[in-house]
Amino acid sequence: MNRQVTRVVLAVMGDGDAGLATAFARVLRDAGAEVVFAGVLATVADVIATAGQEDPRALAVTGAREEDVVALAAEGVPLFVFGEPSPPVVPDGVAVVGPEWDEAAEAVLSARFHTAEAPSDRAR
Repeated sequence: MNRQVTRVVLAVMGDGDAGLATAFARVLRDAGAEVVFAGVLATVADVIATAGQEDPRALAVTGAREEDVVALAAEGVPLFVFGEPSPPVVPDGVAVVGPEWDEAAEAVLSARFHTAEAPSDRAR
């Protein structure tokens, strides 16, 4: 069974704005994504653990510091950073999205995924 819906884990870290994240979650949902709103997570390990449990096709975070973004990008799940504060430098493969929500949602939903044709872990 191939995935028909893009599952996105959305997390708030550090100084991220939970209200902004909730608004972005609604935009993603309205654009057709299945959004797992993880809420406020204190560490990169918490975000990685949540992503591991939820098997997302994309990860969106707000409030992540530069070193957090580097660690999250190393996990191999397409990473999107939004809101303020935004890291001044992001590694290759990480997209900074916003503030135009519709464009940001389109970027998340149209990203190329290495597992696009693979079945979900839940279907194996």
